[in-house]
Amino acid sequence: MRLVFGLALASVALAQAAETTTLTLASTNGRTQFRQGEAIALRLTFAGAGEVRTTNTERLSRKLEYERFAVEPAEGTADPFEGSYATSQIALFIGRDSPPVSLRGGPVDVDLCLNEWISFRRPGHYRVLVESTRLNGGARVQSNVLELEIVEATPEWQAQMLKQAVAVFEHASGGDLETAARTLRYLETPDAARAMVRFLGQGFYEAALRAGIAATPFRREAIAALEEAMDSPDVAIYRNQYSALQQFAAVSAAGPPPAMPEGATGDALRQWIREVQEPYRERARPAEEAVTAKVMGALEHKKGEALAVSLSTLGLSGLHAPPGILKALIANFRQMPLDSQGIWLISNWPRIASPDLVPLLTQIASGEPVLREAALTRLNEIDPAAARPLILDFIRRGGAANRALLSLPDPMLPQLDDALVTNFERRVPGADLLLARYGSPAAAGRVKIFVKQQGLCNGAIMAYLFRAVPDDAAALVPGGCSPADLLGLEDLILSPALEQELIRDLMVPGIRETALRILSNAGSWRARQPLMDTLLPGPVDANRAAMITTAAGWRVVRSDSDMIFNACTDEECHRRVVFLRQQEDEPVNIKVESDLQSYAAVGPFRLRSAPQVREKLLQFPKGTSFRLSIPFQGTWWAEEQKRVFRQLVEDAGMKLVR
Repeated sequence: MRLVFGLALASVALAQAAETTTLTLASTNGRTQFRQGEAIALRLTFAGAGEVRTTNTERLSRKLEYERFAVEPAEGTADPFEGSYATSQIALFIGRDSPPVSLRGGPVDVDLCLNEWISFRRPGHYRVLVESTRLNGGARVQSNVLELEIVEATPEWQAQMLKQAVAVFEHASGGDLETAARTLRYLETPDAARAMVRFLGQGFYEAALRAGIAATPFRREAIAALEEAMDSPDVAIYRNQYSALQQFAAVSAAGPPPAMPEGATGDALRQWIREVQEPYRERARPAEEAVTAKVMGALEHKKGEALAVSLSTLGLSGLHAPPGILKALIANFRQMPLDSQGIWLISNWPRIASPDLVPLLTQIASGEPVLREAALTRLNEIDPAAARPLILDFIRRGGAANRALLSLPDPMLPQLDDALVTNFERRVPGADLLLARYGSPAAAGRVKIFVKQQGLCNGAIMAYLFRAVPDDAAALVPGGCSPADLLGLEDLILSPALEQELIRDLMVPGIRETALRILSNAGSWRARQPLMDTLLPGPVDANRAAMITTAAGWRVVRSDSDMIFNACTDEECHRRVVFLRQQEDEPVNIKVESDLQSYAAVGPFRLRSAPQVREKLLQFPKGTSFRLSIPFQGTWWAEEQKRVFRQLVEDAGMKLVR
C-alpha cells in the first residue's frame, strides 16, 4: 500500500507515533459503496491521551496540512491537486486559531471528505488508511484500513446531481450552498467544470469553487468556459475568474508553481524566493500579461451590469486601465457593487482621479452613507468649493464625524452653533466631535449646563471645553476623563489648552498611554520634553522609541536620540532607532500616500494632512534637500501631487532633488 502522494505508510516506521492514542477511520454514515464523483464523508475518531486539533478540515490546495491518505491499489486514483496551480500560498484553511480539544473528556471526531485527497478515476475495490498529525506536538497516529467499493456513476445520476447543485446556486436562497459547491467540485465532469466557472466570483463558497476549478481533470473545458465568459458582452468577468485564467496560463507556460518548502524561514526562505519563486514568476509573466491584454480587450464589448462588474474586477486586481476603459468605468460607476465602488474611491483612487469626477462624487456623497466619507474626501481634494456646501449640510444635520466632515479650514462655525449644540443634546452620534471641532465660545453656556446635568465625560467634550472656555474647562471635566475617542482625529481637534491638559495627564496611570499617543500624533514642540521625561530613563521598547522619535510636532536632536537608544530594552528597539535616524539622511524622502487616513510620510514621520507636512518641513534646517516619491505615475493624481508637494517644499525654503 502506498500514498497517492508518493509516501509509503504501511512500510514506514512511525517513530513519532502516539502509543497511547488510537485513530479509527470510518465513513460518516456507515456506507462503504460510493459512485465515482460522489462525496465520501469520513470520520476520524481519536481516543486515548493528548489533545487534538479539530480545524483545517477542508483541503483547498496542494498543501497537506495534517492528513496523508494511502490507497491500494493506487492505479485508477489521483491526487486531484497534482500538477495544479493551487499551492499552499493561495489556500484558505478554516478555523486555524481554534484551540486543540483534550481527549480526557472522551473520543474526539474530525470529519473530512476523502474526495479532497483522493480522486477515484476508475471503479473498483480500494483499501484506504490515513496518517494524521493532529495530535499536539505533531505526533503521528495511523488508522485502521477502510474498505471501499467505488462504482461507475451513471450519466443520469451525474446529470441529476448537477441539476440540483445548479438550482441551489441560481436561487441563492434555500438549499445548501456549501453542499452545492462541493457537489460541483467532487463530480469531476466537464459540465461540472463549466458550472463552477459560471458561479465563480459571485460570493458563494468561493474557496470550494476555486479549489474545484484548480483540481478539475477537465481543465480544458474550464479554460474554455472562462474564455467564453470573458468574450460574452453580457457576462461579467469576476476577479477569481480572471485569476484562474492567469494561473492556468502560467501552468501551461511554466508548469505548476513551486510550493514553498515546509518550515522555510529567514535566509532559507529568502534563498528559495530568489532562486526558485522569482525565476518561476519571470517565466510565467508573459502568459499572465497576455491574459490581462485579452481581458482589457474584452471590456470594450461588455454592456450594462456585465461591464460594471467587469470594471470592478479591474479595481480589485489593481490593473492599469487605458483612457477609454476609464471613461466607461466612470460612466458605469454607480452600477458596480458598493464594495467595488469603495475600492476605487479608496485604494484605487489615484487611477481614476480627475476633475471630471466632481458630478459623480457629489452624487455619491449626497446619497450613499456607506461611501460618504470617501466621496466627500475625494471631492474636497479635487474641488473644495463643491464639497463645502455638502459638508456644511452634514454638519448641520449631524452624523458620523469622520475626517471629511472635520477638515474644513474654518477654525469655528458660529453660524451653526445652535444646530451643533442641539444635535449634541439629542445625543446624535458624532455630534460631540463636530461640536468639539466647530463650536464657538458662544455655545459654551448650553454645553456646560448639559454636561453638568448628564455627568458626561469624554475626549470630545474635553476638546470643546478646553478650546472654547479654557479657564473653566478643568473644573467642568471630571478627573480621569479619557480622551481616547480623539485618536485618529486628534490633529484636527487638539488645541493648545487641551495639549497642556494632556501633558498633565502623562502623570495619570489610566490615561497616560492615550495621552502619549495623542501628543505624539498631534502635539506641538511643547510636548516634546514632557514625553521625553515620561519615557526616560526607560525601559523603552521599539514602539515607544518610535512614538517619541517620529512625532508630528518636532524632530529629536541627536543627543535625545542617543538617550532613547541607550534606554532600549532589546535589539529590535535599537534597530528601530538606527533605522529612523537613517531616514532623515539627505535627500529626505517624501512618500505621498493616497488613503483616507494618511497624507504623506516625510522621512520617518507619517503625517495626516497638508498642514502637518508644512509644519514638519519647517522643522528641518533651511536648504535641506528632499526627494518626492509619488506612486501611480502618468495619472492626473500623480501630476497634481507633484505640483502640491513641490510648492510645499519650496515655500518651506527647502530644495527638491530628483
